[in-house]
Amino acid sequence: MTDNISLGKIRSSIPVNIIGRDIRLYGKISSTNDIAMDLGARGFEEGIVIIADSQERGRGRLGRQWFSPPGVNLYMSILLRPSIHPGHISILTMMGALAVLKGIKEVTGLDPLIKWPNDIIVNDKKVAGILTESNIEEEKINYTVLGIGINVNMEEDEFPPDLRMPATSLKVCTGRVIDRETLIIRLIGAMDEYYCLIRENKSDFIFHEWKSKCITLNKRVKVSRKDGEITGFVEDISRDGALILDTQAGKRTIYTGDVTLLEG
Repeated sequence: MTDNISLGKIRSSIPVNIIGRDIRLYGKISSTNDIAMDLGARGFEEGIVIIADSQERGRGRLGRQWFSPPGVNLYMSILLRPSIHPGHISILTMMGALAVLKGIKEVTGLDPLIKWPNDIIVNDKKVAGILTESNIEEEKINYTVLGIGINVNMEEDEFPPDLRMPATSLKVCTGRVIDRETLIIRLIGAMDEYYCLIRENKSDFIFHEWKSKCITLNKRVKVSRKDGEITGFVEDISRDGALILDTQAGKRTIYTGDVTLLEG
């Protein structure tokens, strides 16, 4: 990696409870989620962190490609085996978002926000995203992988022109190069802290904290889905992560879709 990330320093700098008990650093791989999902299927214990310098098939939500050039960004996946009902799995995505917000703020001083369902926003542009993938059998989560991609040191002209929404990087927002190693350390520490809350049955704190950082709440939005577009006012976000949308046709509960914030 171009900024000489030291696995030894990362391991010695995080107060490990669960997340980070095993950290694996790669150069170029297919995707960090692929490796973490494979480890989950093979029975490895939770807390493993997979970090890559670049990805050949990095992906975001709905199967979209996640642009993953080498030497500039952060691509990370974490294997979890949460003892929660599958209906509550959205709390893990919320946990991941809060950890990203805390890590970024501690390293850069920026104060990111969340755009439903999993976009991390700075200056009205996307700086990071989260992809949660799970293996679920009947009423049990066998394992979950929480994937995180953060645009760290990309220049503005390096972003592909066809990205779904305007993107930015921490470097563009701060005007300085961000140390990826420090960001990794802060992010793993924050993730471990929030995951311990979930294990202690304190998910309410995470849910309410997430809602307080969500810019989609109490806004007029357009939700684009495969079956068309829905426009309405976001009255609330449910515990299972759904938008409660007030539309001209009545209340709608929306679990998936791309959200555009509207004026007025």
